[in-house]
Amino acid sequence: MQSTCRRTSAWRRTMTVAPVALVLSLAVLHPDCADDALEREHLAALVRQIELADRLANQLADQTAPYDATRDAGLAQVDSGGGYPFTHSFRFGPRVARIATDLLRMFYREQAAIEGLGPDTLITATPQGSPRAILARTNATVFQHAVKAIRCGQSLGFAGGVNAYGFEKLLDVNHLAQERHDRIRDDLIRTFPSFSHFMEYSKQSGDLEAKRQIEAVLAYGDELETLIPSIHQSAQTDLSKAFIVLATAHRAKGLTLDHVELADDFPELLDAVGAPLQADQLDRQEVNLLYVALTRPRLTLSLNRTTLEFVRKCGASGLLGDSWLVA
Repeated sequence: MQSTCRRTSAWRRTMTVAPVALVLSLAVLHPDCADDALEREHLAALVRQIELADRLANQLADQTAPYDATRDAGLAQVDSGGGYPFTHSFRFGPRVARIATDLLRMFYREQAAIEGLGPDTLITATPQGSPRAILARTNATVFQHAVKAIRCGQSLGFAGGVNAYGFEKLLDVNHLAQERHDRIRDDLIRTFPSFSHFMEYSKQSGDLEAKRQIEAVLAYGDELETLIPSIHQSAQTDLSKAFIVLATAHRAKGLTLDHVELADDFPELLDAVGAPLQADQLDRQEVNLLYVALTRPRLTLSLNRTTLEFVRKCGASGLLGDSWLVA
């Protein structure tokens, strides 16, 4: 039993880094690594699908490489050999697949359709009383949701651990606002002579993180000194014990989550007349991150305003649950 566990662990680690041929050879040599309930003829398709999902997520989150769904291993043309093309996902269902496809078509002119072979993921509000993950664009928005959780007495956890989110930078922005320059530790924030200069920087640069940091500082001020330690103390290291799981889209890459809510800090996708923003108006990295976030859920996806507007623009209102019909 112990050797089987070791082989299973090695097989799972290899799936994310090794070429397909090596992965398949390991599966053949160690058939006890496969779930007994998984039919052997589907094993190759499943392994290739997992590897593709990791490669696709990495590509989509890499701002230096524009998305090309057909470039990577002939994505749209090559069949896995087990009846599942590379464009199929076992994580989510057809509703999420439709939104993901529309996103890629509108901003990348990609014609290959994503198909969801997983559970029938509903586009609706999270069921009352169900644990959920809230995925945000910025660390500062993650912080604000963490504050809400602890004030409501909800257990919370952070994908990648609470230390990965750099909440201490909020203290530095607050020190800047309170003219306590000698207490600022962050090199970038220290360069601003005043809080008003930092606010002007956020407007001129379009820095989403800076914008949300300012909002948090204006909302909490010196309360940050006690809120940040409270959040650190409350954070569960075992995410299965958390009612609220918090993550940025960056940190959510590779995760599979039952119920996902998109935070309101993702940028606009459409202009005032409903046309998609051009590349000089919307960094395609932002599209990539939204793609990663909205393709994490298995059971429900709760949209934010900008994504809801996008879905309606694409003529996909029929995908929406009752909770969105009057939104």
